[in-house]
Amino acid sequence: MSPRRFRLRLLDLVVTFACMACVAVPFVAISHAEERPQVEIGGDVDQSVASSGMLSYPIAATFQAGGSGTVNGSVQWDLFTTSTDGMKLTVSSDRTPAMRDAQNGIDIGDYGAEPKAWSVDGSARRFGFTVQGDIALGRFAGDKWRGFEGGTSVEVGRKKSPLAQTRTTVKLRGEFSSALPSDAKPTANIYATAVVNL
Repeated sequence: MSPRRFRLRLLDLVVTFACMACVAVPFVAISHAEERPQVEIGGDVDQSVASSGMLSYPIAATFQAGGSGTVNGSVQWDLFTTSTDGMKLTVSSDRTPAMRDAQNGIDIGDYGAEPKAWSVDGSARRFGFTVQGDIALGRFAGDKWRGFEGGTSVEVGRKKSPLAQTRTTVKLRGEFSSALPSDAKPTANIYATAVVNL
C-alpha cells in the first residue's frame, strides 16, 4: 500500500468524520398564535474528511409552547457516510439537567438514564428524548424515552456499513406536572455528533 493510501486509510480509521450541529430550543409561552419558538442553529465540518461523511444542520426543529402539562417537539438530522465501517450518531446537551428556566432559576430534571415508557409522577418536571429512523438503536423502539447526560454523548443510532443519506428524528418531550411560572423561559441546548465507526 502506498504511503498516500495508507495515510488516507488511517484518516478513515481514526477521525474519518466528525461533525457537530447544535440547536437551542427555547420553550416559551406564546402570546400570539403566529409566533414560534426561536431556534438557533450552527455547525462545523472538518473539511479534510468531509468526503467520507456528512451530518446536516438541524432540520425542522420545533417545540410546542407551554409551561404546564406535556409539550412535544423534535429535531432531525440527515447523515451519510462512504466508510466501509459505517457510522454512529450521538446526542448531548451542554449542561445537567439539559433544560433550565433561567428566568426563574428552575431546573427541569432529565428523564431516566435508561430508555423506558414515558411516565412522570406527582408534581415532577422532566425533559427527555427518543429516536426514530432507520439507524435508531433498538433500545428506543416501542416509544421508549430517556434523558440527556449533559456533555456526555449518548449513542442513539448506528450503521456498520456505508450509509446512504438517511434522516434521523430526535423527538423531545417536556412534562411540567407542576406548572412553571407564566414568565418561564425554559431552554435546552442539544447537540448531535456523527462519527465513523472505529
